[in-house]
Order: sequence, then structure tokens, then C-alpha cells
Amino acid sequence: MSSSKITLPHSCGFLYVAFGDKYRAEAVASAKRLLGFHPDARITIVTETDINETIFENVIKKEPFLSYMDKVANMSCSPYDQTLFLDTDTYVCEDISEIFGLLTYYDICIAPEVGRPYWKSLPTGLGELRECNTGVILFKKNTETDNLFLCWRQTYKEREAFDYHDQTSMAIAIAQTNVRFGLLPNEYNLRANHCQVLARQVKIIHARCRNYELVANRLNMPMDVGRNWLPSTYRCVPIYGVGFARLLLVLKLKIAPITKLLRRILKKEGDLVLPDQKRFNKD
Repeated sequence: MSSSKITLPHSCGFLYVAFGDKYRAEAVASAKRLLGFHPDARITIVTETDINETIFENVIKKEPFLSYMDKVANMSCSPYDQTLFLDTDTYVCEDISEIFGLLTYYDICIAPEVGRPYWKSLPTGLGELRECNTGVILFKKNTETDNLFLCWRQTYKEREAFDYHDQTSMAIAIAQTNVRFGLLPNEYNLRANHCQVLARQVKIIHARCRNYELVANRLNMPMDVGRNWLPSTYRCVPIYGVGFARLLLVLKLKIAPITKLLRRILKKEGDLVLPDQKRFNKD
């Protein structure tokens, strides 16, 4: 765990929604991990009972819906001007304070969902809708997000009979409101049970793992290139491969200036698949 402690602005806070003993226990574990990096973090939890934990500055008691409506209906309960909502099965890997900077430009930020389900009965024009994962949501308190959450709730309720999840209704609500929407990198919502392409250090793991520390160490192992996370092996692999493939890549990069010069001399610049044309043909 990082030794440096980054002070968060007082306007920023974190929100959990947890109904039932299992999810409350997960929320407590996730929040304690968060406090290891940000001891001053302001954390609110929405649940149906009192919690004997000092880690939460607010415990908001609500009656459960026993569906994804628990999340949808309670997102607007956040008392903070800027909120990072975290599902209970999240694990913070390091300092995440920089994420709040995105709210200078956007009202809400979410990471794309991994994979692309094909749901029925989508509004006209949204047949190719890309879902976002609602396990990590960064948002500010304003009229636009109030309208978004209201639309999300109404849309979820309309679709609940045939679309059990909350993510399609969120994507529809984003499309149908005037909210300024930004994308989070998947390093802030690493779905560890899916293949992922990584370019930087993973900040938040979102999955139920038997050993979070092991997974975090493997996700963030030192590499000087991009990497692929392969959940079937619980390991990262360099994008350009390992062993002999990596050696060939290094050699290719070493001789690239020479081959570029030769191609220029021989007037063979451009795409090899189109030998008679340059990449940007001016004719």
C-alpha cells in the first residue's frame, strides 16, 4: 500500500449502497481499503439498518427494493458535491484522488461495459447502444445529474420486467438527457473476470476475488509496454507477446531507422499492402 496520503477536497466523497449482511460486510471491507490510501475520505453508505462502524460519516437508512433499483433509486442520496460511487465488490489499489479532476469537464463519468449484450426493445436509433458499467460512477451534484438519475429510475422501472440489469437503462438515460458524459479508463474499473487491455497502473479492481492483493500485484507488475489481463490465468501478458515474439519486436524497433531510410531511397514508402501508393496520396 502506498505510503503517501493524498488529501481530498472536502467537497468530495464516496458512496456505497449495500442492503443485506453480505453486501454490508463487503462495503465495510472496501471502505477500509479506501481509507488506507485516503484516511480523510468522507464515506456515506445507504442501507436498511444501523452499522456499528466509524468509517462511515453518514448511514442513510432506506427500505430495500431487492433489485438493482436499490442502486438506481439511491444514487441521488449522496450528500457530497462530487461523489465517487463504488460497488461493494471494489478494491482500491492506490491513490485515486486524480479522478475527481474529470468533474471539471463532465457531470458524470463511467467506464464502458466489457462485452456488449444485445438487449431488446431499445429506443429508435439506439440499436447499437454501448453499455457502461455502473459499478464505479463519478458524478457531481447538479440539475443535469438530478435529471439523469430521475430518467434512469423511470427507464429502469419501464424495462425491469424484461431487462433485469440497470446498465442499459443508464445508457438510455444518458442518451436522453443533457448530462455532460465522460468515459473512465478501465484502470479505474478493472473487471478482473474479463480480459482487459491495460496501459497504466490499475486503480480500482471491480470483481469478487479470493485474494485481492495477489490479483493487484499481478495486474500492476512492472512492464515497459501495454499488457493484456487474462483472467483464465490471473496474469498479465505484454501486448506484443513474450519470449521470442518479444525479441523479434525489439529487433524490429532497432532496425526501423535503417529500413525507413532504405524505403525512402527506393521510393517504397507507404503501406506495403498498397505498393503503388503512399499512405496519404496527394494526387
